[in-house]
Amino acid sequence: MPKKRYRPEEIIGKLREADVLISQGKKVVEVIKALGVTDVTYYRWRQEYGGMSVSQAKRYLTSSTGIAPDILEFYPL
Repeated sequence: MPKKRYRPEEIIGKLREADVLISQGKKVVEVIKALGVTDVTYYRWRQEYGGMSVSQAKRYLTSSTGIAPDILEFYPL
């Protein structure tokens, strides 16, 4: 099964969804399963993107890759 690469907007959306589910009383294991990612991926996302807005994540991504933001719109990593 091929790996899926998530865009920063999708990652932040999934992290927000996870926050909602956890606040509703679901366990982290159930939330990770509902998101369809592994626990390693979830905690890596939480470490990298936790608390960021979409624009901040795009800025972070462009600064860490050195690619201009307008190019990322056409060729997302």
